[in-house]
Parts: sequence; C-alpha cells; structure tokens
Amino acid sequence: MKLKTKIACTIGPSSSDVPGIIKLFDAGMGLARFNISHGDKKKNATMIRRYFEAKKLRPYKTCAMMLDLRGREIRQCKTTEPPEGIRFEIGEVAKIREDRYVTGASTHEFIQVDNQQMMKAVRPGDLVSFEDGTLQAVVLEVAEDEIKV
Repeated sequence: MKLKTKIACTIGPSSSDVPGIIKLFDAGMGLARFNISHGDKKKNATMIRRYFEAKKLRPYKTCAMMLDLRGREIRQCKTTEPPEGIRFEIGEVAKIREDRYVTGASTHEFIQVDNQQMMKAVRPGDLVSFEDGTLQAVVLEVAEDEIKV
C-alpha cells in the first residue's frame, strides 16, 4: 500500500510486545518513536529488541526509528524559604542565580539553580521552563551572575 502521509507511532507499554509492533507495521507505521528518557536501560533495550524481532517478521516493511532523548535539565534548589514553597503571580519578576552545589535555599527574590552555564545559554526573549514545563517564564535580562525572568 502506498501511503501519502507518514504515520509515527510511539512504542510504549501498550504496544511494546512483538505482536503489538507487528500490528503497527501492518497498519502503516513509518516511524517508530522510542521515548528513552523514561524508564530504565533494561526496559528500553527490551522494547528496542522487540522492535527488531518484529521487523524480522515484516522484512518488506519500511520503518524508521527515532530515539527521543531527555534534554538537559538544570536542577533548582529543593529547599525554599518559606518551606511551603514560593508563589509567583503572572507578570511578577524573579531572578535566577547559579549555586553550583545547591547549598542555598530558593527565595521569592532568587531561584537557585545548579548550572553556571545557564547564564551563557539564554538570551532575552527565551522561555525558561520549571516543574517539567508546567511553569514558564520569559527571560528579560541576562547578567553574568543572574537572569531576570
């Protein structure tokens, strides 16, 4: 069957056995995506091995593989002052400072992060995500030792 569109399928817990992957091949999967930023090495290796087992049973099917890796993560200090956490309102300005060993607590004035390179990596207008992307801030200014968001 000649497809005019490409079908990308994420191989995960409900589709990672050999019969499940074969069903995806037969349905026209053109790209198998493996999100290897989650799970452990053993589980990820098992999913990829099963993909190749299924591919042997469907050698005439053309399908690309994509490994989705976790991007760089910068850790913010786990302690805050006040201990119950910090609340920010929309439009409120905060500053991010590098504390390589994360020894200080984050406060309403300064959010402490563990990566000095962050100051060099961002530019005004960039988005910075917190809490796995559930909170975002726009970079306003970048100085040598802090970022205003």
